[in-house]
Amino acid sequence: MERKGKSLDDLPNELIHRILRCLDSGSIIACTLVCRSLHDVIRQSTELQYLFELGLEGMVDCAAPTMPYQDRLKELIGHRKAWATLSWRQSSLRIPGNIEEPNLYGFVAGVFAKLFEHYMFVTLHLPTMHETNNRWMKRQLSSPAKEFVMDPTQDLVIFLEEDTRMLFSRSWTYNGQRSVCLHIQTLSTGDPHPLARNSILTFDIPLHPDEDGRNDIWFSSIKLAVDTILMQYSVGNDWEEGMHFQFWNWKTGHGWLIDGYIEFTHCSFISPRAVVFASTGGTSPSLNVCTFERDPETTETTTTHKANLHLPEAVSDSYFDVTAIRIPAILDLAHVPPSKIAAPPLESHINVISLALTVDDDEHELCLFVPNSILLNYASNPPVGEVPWKDWGQGSTRLIEMNRTYMNSSYASRVICSSLDSDDPTSIHILDFNPRRRQEHGLSTTDHGLTQRTYSTESPTALGLFKDDVYNGLPVWCTTRPLNSSYSALFIDDERIVGVKEEPSNESSDDSDCEDADILAF
Repeated sequence: MERKGKSLDDLPNELIHRILRCLDSGSIIACTLVCRSLHDVIRQSTELQYLFELGLEGMVDCAAPTMPYQDRLKELIGHRKAWATLSWRQSSLRIPGNIEEPNLYGFVAGVFAKLFEHYMFVTLHLPTMHETNNRWMKRQLSSPAKEFVMDPTQDLVIFLEEDTRMLFSRSWTYNGQRSVCLHIQTLSTGDPHPLARNSILTFDIPLHPDEDGRNDIWFSSIKLAVDTILMQYSVGNDWEEGMHFQFWNWKTGHGWLIDGYIEFTHCSFISPRAVVFASTGGTSPSLNVCTFERDPETTETTTTHKANLHLPEAVSDSYFDVTAIRIPAILDLAHVPPSKIAAPPLESHINVISLALTVDDDEHELCLFVPNSILLNYASNPPVGEVPWKDWGQGSTRLIEMNRTYMNSSYASRVICSSLDSDDPTSIHILDFNPRRRQEHGLSTTDHGLTQRTYSTESPTALGLFKDDVYNGLPVWCTTRPLNSSYSALFIDDERIVGVKEEPSNESSDDSDCEDADILAF
């Protein structure tokens, strides 16, 4: 039968190429799967091949416009191969601060930071595979800090001020409501940040003295998503009032509270305008997706509860609770450093939900891995109310029994874990939840003891902890490599792994004012 109309095949390749350039990476991948001629056009173009590979990585292009696509493609594929085989260049550094003292760490956009002794703050710009030198700065804070959060892409650091009276006079008591300050500064100099209308944000904590008469913050956590700050805290130590959640736009100084939800225990951003709360629930806790919207006329911020996502129900006479929610740092892609060629969109992030389940006095620690795209889908659609596990998590997530203390850091779809084998305490595991990753590499072992394995089938989690089987439909690629050292903290981004050593090295053991770290650059 004679064809009457024109098809895509009749168009010149140059025109097809121009059309394909208008598509996103996911659409380009789809084109290679459904049409051989389109597949050939894409394979013959370095630019389209680069966009295709970006889609496989779950990344978006951030390279400088002047960088040739051939160079972008080479660097992207080189990074992928290095991570697939955990082939790194190792270097070591000394970090000021006694290893015996409590330390707070941060690692965002290639900058490692440490707060110690309340007044000392250290930042290190870490080397990459192409850079060997690291730049570090140590400065003393003008006010004591309890903790911090940072975004180097905005030259931003925010400190939660520690009350000096609590530090030096434990017998001192509060006679009324207590005010707490957040200091908004530049990361590079410590000056008030020029984009902040108010460089010091103050909030009052409820009057809730403990048995010693102190109105202390018992637990606190600061999180940051581009222009929004989350301050999560509890007062006293009996948790009767539950957790308090205070939000601000750090640029405008506008703040708002989330209250009325006594059952909310933990919170994390999934985007700058959406969060997920954990709530208690006996044998079935849940994840609550909420969004924010500010009315420009009234300047009031409205919080909308979009969905209550129930976790699988545990067996009877048990207690099931969410203990932490972790997600990679949420950054504005417009502020990505010039040296970056690609960065992960929010949809590529993986949420790590730490769980504690007690059955017959036996405590079990688990981790639930949830693609951020699932939560963002609920955030962007009208409210749906209660959602049972079978309708959102069954077959779309992965539940693993593991000690939550070994969960250290994540970046995009990758999560780094310390060894889960007590007989092999120095191995590390990279869990990669990119659904396309498993198609590229097969099981292999290399000279440095690398092992790789993929888990992709919907095999049930037969732990005997839940009323019904939990099906793990989220594929994961696990790569393991033994190390020569054990680490107290591990961090990951797209270019490196940072490991803070549990013990100082032999040659530096006399220096009690520093601790050692290894930088594994890819």
